[in-house]
Amino acid sequence: MTLNEEQNIKKVLGGEMKTQDAVRQLRKDLKKDDGLYITYRANIAMAFKDEFSRQSKNGRVNKTQLHNIANQAADNFLNLFIGDIK
Repeated sequence: MTLNEEQNIKKVLGGEMKTQDAVRQLRKDLKKDDGLYITYRANIAMAFKDEFSRQSKNGRVNKTQLHNIANQAADNFLNLFIGDIK
């Protein structure tokens, strides 16, 4: 993590940055930092893979099941992303 990223995190946690600004900054950081991008991609992919494994039988699902799995995986990712925010 770069010094700039640490400063941005402190601004977000300290309430100095509005949500819109924080999301914009995260988007910029994801675009310029390959490691951060890969980390987010891996977490999103694993949320989907884990949920698919929980709900599929023999690796086969229909379109409705796939839709439900994708939504649940997104919820799982967002819950991990949000974490223990106070």
